[in-house]
Amino acid sequence: MNFIIKLLRKLSNKPKRLNPEIYQLVAEGSREALIIYVTYCNMHHQEKFDYKLYHKGLLASVEQGNFDSLYEIGYFHANGLMEFPQDYKQAINYFLKAAEQNHSSAMNYLALFHYKGLGVEADKQKMRAWYEKSASLGNADALSNLGNIYTEGLGVELDYVKAKDYFLMAAEKGNANAMNNLSYLYSQGLGVEKDEALADEWLEKAHNTKAEQPVKLGIMNS
Repeated sequence: MNFIIKLLRKLSNKPKRLNPEIYQLVAEGSREALIIYVTYCNMHHQEKFDYKLYHKGLLASVEQGNFDSLYEIGYFHANGLMEFPQDYKQAINYFLKAAEQNHSSAMNYLALFHYKGLGVEADKQKMRAWYEKSASLGNADALSNLGNIYTEGLGVELDYVKAKDYFLMAAEKGNANAMNNLSYLYSQGLGVEKDEALADEWLEKAHNTKAEQPVKLGIMNS
């Protein structure tokens, strides 16, 4: 990854075409080359993005057993991005394969799909099970979503103390939504002693964190 960062820094100062070797590596499924190619095209818009090449590279990467590429294809199918057709069942297939390799973000998405009933029947118990698996691997979004489950009583008894614990774990990992929710709990005295100062502190942290983070998709964090 350090190699990628160093190379991208060089590319940012040289808006020329990529070395032909990069295109070959993309086609062969190199994760590093895929990252470089996408980032370069985003930085230099005169470089026309070749979706067929990118799709070929992602599929080759999947064949090599790369679970990040499995997750990405699932994500693109889930959201209809990068010229992948929106197909929830296809997304689930890829997320399941990635989840088998302990990809926590894929697990988080599987939970979201079971919550919304996308490509599967809505099932709150399976939703919680996937969030718990993802959270056990330290996924901040899943931790925050478990907090949401306990504040909303989604298949569980309302429990603001448990919610606070999950939000706190997620907030410590930099999750802005969890920080917002902690602010609300402290402002209302739910599961904690009411504390306006702490509520304001968490709200400010959330605001500062959101300024540094991309917007996330979905009702729950994905």
